Amino acid sequence: MSTNREQTEQIASALFAPFEPGEVRWKPQAISGNRALAIAYIDARLVMDRLDDVVGVDGWQDEYQQLADGSVVCQLRVRFGGEWVTKTDVGGQSEQPDEGDRHKAAFSDALKRAAIKFGIGRYLYRLPSQWVDWDPQKKKFLKTPALPANALPKPKPKPSQLPKSMLEPPPNNNGGENVASAKVSSTDAHRIKALCDKLGWHYKHRANHLKKRHEVEFIRDLTAAQAGQMIAHLEKLLADRQPGDEPDGGDGDPQDDLITDAQLQELKGLLTRHGVPEADLLTAYQVARLEDLPAVHFEDAKARVEKAGRKGQKAR
Repeated sequence: MSTNREQTEQIASALFAPFEPGEVRWKPQAISGNRALAIAYIDARLVMDRLDDVVGVDGWQDEYQQLADGSVVCQLRVRFGGEWVTKTDVGGQSEQPDEGDRHKAAFSDALKRAAIKFGIGRYLYRLPSQWVDWDPQKKKFLKTPALPANALPKPKPKPSQLPKSMLEPPPNNNGGENVASAKVSSTDAHRIKALCDKLGWHYKHRANHLKKRHEVEFIRDLTAAQAGQMIAHLEKLLADRQPGDEPDGGDGDPQDDLITDAQLQELKGLLTRHGVPEADLLTAYQVARLEDLPAVHFEDAKARVEKAGRKGQKAR
């Protein structure tokens, strides 16, 4: 029982953990002349990344129901050890001029609201109010608002700062799991992703780098030792970058660009509405997760789902 309790607390703590400052976004809640009240928020894809990193891609599930007024209900299920826990919340449409965008935003909002009940990004709602310089012409903040110390992830020592005894795993003489095989922590996984984002690396470019240097495709498959090596390598690349250098986006292949959060939620909504298994799309496009679908395949994926839905209706 105590082991299950400890595991639950570890998962909860990892879900609650603050995000990297560069991953937090800001929007104005109120504007007064050239000053704006800054409100922090996170992207829906960041929620998905956090769930993947903490409980694994098979450790969470989401289902959506669209209501008559356009709002969307999200049921988010997360596995804590051997038990599934469900949280539900409702997301509203945005104020965007395009009806399709407003519809998509409701799905993202519903997911984020349900995730808050698991602690993901909840700390952002406790941030003190801050008025920031605002450019009314360009409609943007003149500088990025600052996060307080308690809203920052705990600092991790760089591999170069660790004692040699901590960098070299001890011999495995007792038949147990070698320390070198320990999986990457959630904090390190998010640190790697944030560094890759700063370098301008898209998913495909990041995957190629992981395969070449560590023979894995996903960050979550790294060992703790490999994660430390990759963080040190990425930080060196950033440090060597000259002022004014453009982000390194890899080979510039449009296949690197993935579907947006709104497109992801639209696809999930179509899958649910037509009763088509998500696995059908994953197999068709040879991706591990729906969010890894290249943007160039988005319209084709929509057509595929709708076609499968029509076939299903005829069969019934």
